[in-house]
Amino acid sequence: ASTSTALMGIQFAKASGLTVIATCSPHNFDHVRLAGADAVFDYSSPTCASDIKALTKNKLRFAWDCMGSGEDLCIAAMADGIPAAYVTINPRSDTSYPSREKMVDIHAVIAYDSFGDDYIWMGKRRSPSPDYRNFLQNFFDRCYGHLTDETVKPLRVLLNKTGTGLLGALRGLDELRAGNVSAARLVYTL
Repeated sequence: ASTSTALMGIQFAKASGLTVIATCSPHNFDHVRLAGADAVFDYSSPTCASDIKALTKNKLRFAWDCMGSGEDLCIAAMADGIPAAYVTINPRSDTSYPSREKMVDIHAVIAYDSFGDDYIWMGKRRSPSPDYRNFLQNFFDRCYGHLTDETVKPLRVLLNKTGTGLLGALRGLDELRAGNVSAARLVYTL
């Protein structure tokens, strides 16, 4: 929950009246709580899914994976015997999802759909759904309102953390790949 996408998602979920349960590294617990999470768990704990399931009394129906690597944890934490939905920002190919005993629908959010044009994703041409484009347009309109009234606040910015210009930005990408950036957005002057 300490990625830039997740921190914004927490704020939007709270603005929608939802209870937010988040996972992240313990060193980011306070930052994630400040964003609005009601409960925060260590995703690397072997009891994380069962702890979430206990907190929710086995009623968790919606999970949003902002890394694309938390499917197993999310599905294990989700309710048994009732329909649920798992959404990810980084989907696997359709064939790599393991079979599940739970009634969990899997969805992917792909920002390219918001542009309304065809694009290539995982080697296949995709045509965005007009319904999805309309949904995203409405969401973007709400974003503006939430940012204006400060219901949703921009992320902490690390300006020129690894130097300026393109070289600094390339170093920043290396920092991201190494997992050394969390709870912030890297910004560079060119």
